[in-house]
Amino acid sequence: MEQDDICCGAHEICEKGLMKPPKTTEIEYFDDEELDIYKGKKSDEYSENEIEEFREILYTMYTYEINDWLRSLHQREIELPEELKDEVILLMEGKG
Repeated sequence: MEQDDICCGAHEICEKGLMKPPKTTEIEYFDDEELDIYKGKKSDEYSENEIEEFREILYTMYTYEINDWLRSLHQREIELPEELKDEVILLMEGKG
């Protein structure tokens, strides 16, 4: 499987080797269906309020769920806001 097949739109995360191969091709939701309205939006186009919407969801999940959440976003064609990528990396590395 190629890197693009599992990439979450947060390439820095993939490049750090933090993304794990998918367990399934089914889309898993994390009580975040409201994010579907951002399908197709670029990672650098989010407003502060929209970024906070993602951040609230991010900080309600366990660290081990973040990888699956990023994959879910990717499958749904939702890019992670640019401003959250460093936070996600820190959380996935256990430093957040």
